[in-house]
Amino acid sequence: MRYLTGLLVAMKNVERGVLRQEICASLKDVFANILNPDNAPKKREWLAFLTRAKGVSEFWDTYNKIYETVAKWSKKTKHAIFCYDLLWKMCVLHQDFAWYSKKDRVDIFKLLVEGLKKDEWRNACLKQLGSFLRYVRIPLPSVLHAVLAARCHPSH
Repeated sequence: MRYLTGLLVAMKNVERGVLRQEICASLKDVFANILNPDNAPKKREWLAFLTRAKGVSEFWDTYNKIYETVAKWSKKTKHAIFCYDLLWKMCVLHQDFAWYSKKDRVDIFKLLVEGLKKDEWRNACLKQLGSFLRYVRIPLPSVLHAVLAARCHPSH
């Protein structure tokens, strides 16, 4: 936990793309290692952590803040693709539809679809979108319903 909270504090001051890219790659590995539902020993460790309740809300709070920070980084064109790569992975690993469908969370699905319109991003966004749809563990009809609802009833 200390690593993630310390990194979150440091992330607020990181401006250079190469450092942001390395942070995103590192976080992708860290979160995949912690939250990998396909690794039985890690899954047992994670479930034990959740039942202790100590530090759980702090973990998810830090996770959300990291997601928000990386989403802000992704607004810079040169940083978008490697940020998107972490954001979709964080959505997949979170495994909570309520979190995924929160209106105030930056919608990585929408960003990836929008990225398909840019010639220089198309291949990367298509690959990431395909991976997101393949690995997302929330019901796909719910994802599509949320996307359609957002498009049909945009917030004012």
